[in-house]
Amino acid sequence: YRSMIEDGIPTDINARAYYLYSVARLHRPNPHKDKYVLAVLQDLVNDDSEFVPWYRGKRGSFYVHRHDLYYHLLWEAYAEVGAVNTLRRITTMWEKGYEKAGLDPKKPPLGILHGMMKRDLYTGNIDSVIDLWEQAKKIGATVLSDLHQEISSLPSLTSMNDSLSNRGQSGPDGNKPLVAGFSPDDEGPSNIQQELEHEGGLAKMIPKRNKMLLDRHLICYLHALAAKRNYEEGVNTIYQMLEEGWAVGNRSLNEFIICCCEAHSPRDMIRAFELCERFLIDNFIWISFGEKMKEVKLRILADKSTVLQSHGVLWPEARTIYYLKEVAFAAENVSLPGAEVGLPDVDFVNFGAYSVGCR
Repeated sequence: YRSMIEDGIPTDINARAYYLYSVARLHRPNPHKDKYVLAVLQDLVNDDSEFVPWYRGKRGSFYVHRHDLYYHLLWEAYAEVGAVNTLRRITTMWEKGYEKAGLDPKKPPLGILHGMMKRDLYTGNIDSVIDLWEQAKKIGATVLSDLHQEISSLPSLTSMNDSLSNRGQSGPDGNKPLVAGFSPDDEGPSNIQQELEHEGGLAKMIPKRNKMLLDRHLICYLHALAAKRNYEEGVNTIYQMLEEGWAVGNRSLNEFIICCCEAHSPRDMIRAFELCERFLIDNFIWISFGEKMKEVKLRILADKSTVLQSHGVLWPEARTIYYLKEVAFAAENVSLPGAEVGLPDVDFVNFGAYSVGCR
């Protein structure tokens, strides 16, 4: 980054923010370096020139101030080492910046909310995490509602269908016209409106990245519920999110399943198996080796966590399988208190074989 600056290469907000994040992660093991990191933050905030491009267009729901990403990443960096005093100073700097810009610190955007949730989760302020989740959900609901309205205001899909109604008719030369996305041998017109409704209506048109808007917040919230041993509420939240049209990500599910595995109650441990069976296990490559290998190329296996997730595939990670196997082993070999609850009908002897491909 410094070499780029020396060479006169312009930087944007993202480059500056991740430079700051790298500096913080480099120096955070040494508390005496905290002042230096905060000084770097202050320098970046002061250098607020028009030559540092930000996001164009209207303000979004994730960040509303050009410096929001700075504070979001710093909260994440220092939360992981429990630097309470430094986190408090970062929060004070953020609040003063908002007040100076005429913004209300009591109404933070989603990006700031996530940084705060992670800050409070790692410092043990669990009740605050739950309160911040409620704020995030309200903002998310508004964003999703606005997206529905924008999509509803698009040109009628029926008229789009009518414009393609001639694609199955022959032209003057006796050949069927070529329409983008259709072959000359396509059999007559299809009703796009009906197809869309069959596939889930307007909700299907919302990009996946928008449906995943609250996924990072959800991870913090589920960990907070696990800290309170309220696993039932965590399961209910996952299903509620899906019912409301949100997408629940791979990491959210895997981390909460691991939390359930670490529970003290057999009933809560069972939830781990139920969630894995319901959402993850069908997409686990190594269960049906031959068929899945044709679908997912060998080169993808080198980086399952990024490639598969980017395609929206949910699957149990190696760590999740390890925890589930440990619970299954304990259930087979130890008489647990409350064992009358019973574990689900799982072939525990072969369950460990599921992890072979991930080791």
